[in-house]
Amino acid sequence: MKKNIYIYFKQEYTGNAMTFELLLERLAARLRAMIENGETTERSFARRIGLSQPHLHNLLAGARSMTPRVADRILKGMELSAIDLLTEEERAGLAGPAAGERET
Repeated sequence: MKKNIYIYFKQEYTGNAMTFELLLERLAARLRAMIENGETTERSFARRIGLSQPHLHNLLAGARSMTPRVADRILKGMELSAIDLLTEEERAGLAGPAAGERET
């Protein structure tokens, strides 16, 4: 089961400027790209995740704040997890030290 995006990234990502707000911006950017590329429309995606088209439009335009619950719905609608919003470098940092590299 996937964790709630807010719970997963509630605090700043250790060692970087990774914040929940940055992840929301990345999520919105990926959805905007899908719409611009013709993979979906605002209307059809909004229906798929149970939002109105105007509400989704306002979220993508930055006129409304995205709640953790709505972010989760968007992630599910895009078939992504919060980890998919991270760069390779950020993902590597989540793993922590490799076995045998821990300080004692």
